[in-house]
Amino acid sequence: MPVGASTPNPRTRIFSGCCWEFSKWLHFGANLSFERQISGDLETVYELNAALSYVAIDSKLTVGAEFLVEYETAAEREDDGVDRTYATSAMLGPTILYKPTRNTHLGLVTLFGLTHDAPSVEAFFIFGIDFEPFSSRSTSSSDTPVRPVRRYR
Repeated sequence: MPVGASTPNPRTRIFSGCCWEFSKWLHFGANLSFERQISGDLETVYELNAALSYVAIDSKLTVGAEFLVEYETAAEREDDGVDRTYATSAMLGPTILYKPTRNTHLGLVTLFGLTHDAPSVEAFFIFGIDFEPFSSRSTSSSDTPVRPVRRYR
């Protein structure tokens, strides 16, 4: 292995999500996840991600806000014992999602750090294709709601 190269760190992840429509125009989504590195530093990450969006243009454009909280721990093994580190980060920012066609979407999420452990800014540009194998062919594009932006790491 070349100098400075890192070894693969296998991880296991448990993920749960939910979505609510408060009205035709107001949507809420939340994700809760647990991730554990199973070798190396044994890093553990707990994450809560929540988004609230407002449909500005029916089936085409939504704007909203996203909130992300992460709690991370790591146990690095050293010669003199185990060094444990902890970090809590909270981020908040605007989101925008545009659906140019019925089955594609473009999203922009910009998150700003609220705690000292959080990065100052994180930005994500998302392109997605919606595969709907179980939908009926008679569904028109105006029947397809725009959902809150979801991002996966």
